[in-house]
Amino acid sequence: MKRQIFLALMLLTATVLILFIGHGAITKPANTATISLRSLAGTPGIGIGMAVAMQPLSHDSTYREIVVHEFNPIVAENGMKF
Repeated sequence: MKRQIFLALMLLTATVLILFIGHGAITKPANTATISLRSLAGTPGIGIGMAVAMQPLSHDSTYREIVVHEFNPIVAENGMKF
């Protein structure tokens, strides 16, 4: 009896997951390249911040572009503090 209940619950769970995923409930927005974390926060006074490291900030253009595009407040990582 317990095995039948367990199998029924597993079948129900699998069915719900298949239906949930199959209908596109988990989708990626089409314009993800233009959406930034700071724009998703959207409310004045709410900042999405990051502690930046000096080495990649100076030498890695991809790192620098992500920092500039995604975050409002930027603070020094421990290596830049004295």
